[in-house]
Amino acid sequence: TIRRLNSFLNSPPAVPFEKNTTPILVANQEKDLLLNPQATLNNFKKLSGQKMYFELKNQPHWTISNEFWDPYITKTVEWFNKQNK
Repeated sequence: TIRRLNSFLNSPPAVPFEKNTTPILVANQEKDLLLNPQATLNNFKKLSGQKMYFELKNQPHWTISNEFWDPYITKTVEWFNKQNK
């Protein structure tokens, strides 16, 4: 809902980014109109744990196209394979 999204975007994280050591994969959509891609990248850079970032070129916020899902799945599999070593 709009209320939940507003809360999500305007509330501080439960764990500050700099103290978050949980392994994380961050996918950022270059043409995202809902969440600022630069803000996502800036927050990613603050994370202190094991992390991986990738950008989906020319993609909006979550789509059903193969141009979105093919690289998303590839990077996700790569991430989990690294975690299982």
